[in-house]
Amino acid sequence: MTKTLAMELGKFNIRVNVICPGTIKGNRMKRVIKDKAKFLKVSKKLIEKEFISMTSMNTWVYEEDIGKMCSFLISDDSLRMSGQIVSIDGDTLRMH
Repeated sequence: MTKTLAMELGKFNIRVNVICPGTIKGNRMKRVIKDKAKFLKVSKKLIEKEFISMTSMNTWVYEEDIGKMCSFLISDDSLRMSGQIVSIDGDTLRMH
């Protein structure tokens, strides 16, 4: 759908791109970590390590990462970029 929309709207100088975020370390994930740690009776640190280990970059995705990509996509630096699917997920290897 992204490529089709990009092709159809390009003649109107409209760019179409998609951002696919990974697991974002925000309030929701903090609750998930807390609840899972409580359920499994383990530390929150252990659960955090488990989630981080699912990425080859061993890092979280933060809200700011998504915001920076949005800023890039609406800037003139991406004028020739359309029909792209951009994953911001720390190179997620697997999910539960």
